[in-house]
Amino acid sequence: MMPNLGKNVSISSDIKIDDDVEIGHNVIINGKGEIKSGTKIGHGVIIEGNFEIGNNSIIDNYSIIRGNVKIGNNNWIYPFCTIGTGPQHLKFPEANSKNFSKNHGTIVIGSNNTIREYTTIHLPTTKDETIVGSNCYFMAYCHVAHDCIVSDNVVMANQTTLGGYVEIDKFANIGLNVSIHQFCRIGQFSMVGMGNTITKDVMPFSLIVNQKFIKINKIGLQRNNIDDKDIVEIENYYNNYNNNYDHSLNLENKWYAENIECFCKNSERGFYYPEFNL
Repeated sequence: MMPNLGKNVSISSDIKIDDDVEIGHNVIINGKGEIKSGTKIGHGVIIEGNFEIGNNSIIDNYSIIRGNVKIGNNNWIYPFCTIGTGPQHLKFPEANSKNFSKNHGTIVIGSNNTIREYTTIHLPTTKDETIVGSNCYFMAYCHVAHDCIVSDNVVMANQTTLGGYVEIDKFANIGLNVSIHQFCRIGQFSMVGMGNTITKDVMPFSLIVNQKFIKINKIGLQRNNIDDKDIVEIENYYNNYNNNYDHSLNLENKWYAENIECFCKNSERGFYYPEFNL
């Protein structure tokens, strides 16, 4: 079985395409790369650079993939997404050139992701990689800037904007129209409510509303099957946070206590303290 090619398709000689790949009309694929079995490339797609696209993925109509990009299996990249162009950074004016990707890092995207319309993901500047994990859901118009790390099972609602070097830990949920400042970190199982502008680190398991840590993300923890006993203890832990800074609650070996302590210890921008009484 040969790839199913549409009309007006241009493919350079160094591209390896597995059997049963479907490629739509008016597609340009240049550079050196591989497209694996079961993948569908939509109409008007442009792919150029050094790339890998895994099995059973969809690169939907009029999307652009440019540069050093590795994409895993079972991803659906919706129409008009742009992945792999240079960073938006004044110190890297050569990012406007197609040659930028020859000298600067890689975008690595895992598997089972949904990346909706008009999302942009940019190449790194000083790090080796801009990273998106697996099982993530990015809604329309999201932006992942240079050198970001987005872990597994992250949800980003429409128009979420990540500045450079932002790190988002696993199972975090970012609400509609959230802007996250460069170098900020978002802890695991946390939720940032819609419309927030985040300029400090967001502690694990927290719920941020109006730039305040108002309570733990209890619903998010329950939805992700965290044990009820652990949820109660996380509430108690944070309830005593300001009054008992050394956190001597005999919970040193608890997975969540260790995670919180490590997160806060490594915070460079400071973090949103709990502002609630449970």
